Amino acid sequence: MNLLNHQQKAIETLLPLIEKRLRLNAVMVNGSGSNRTLANLIFEYCRKNSFNKRVLLLTKRSVLASQLRKSIDDVFRSAG
Repeated sequence: MNLLNHQQKAIETLLPLIEKRLRLNAVMVNGSGSNRTLANLIFEYCRKNSFNKRVLLLTKRSVLASQLRKSIDDVFRSAG
């Protein structure tokens, strides 16, 4: 399995957790604050679950840039 597949699997695993965490904590932040909050949740989850360090860093860097942009918007809409 190449690095991109590992990264995609990590993102697919994290999305339901992020949604649940945002709903439970009623995270209400705007702009760059919301981006940092979401990236930190992802980083924390990956660290606690021993994801490969390289995959962890790539996921944290790219999560807001491309693959999760639409999902992030959906999560915040449903949490708000």
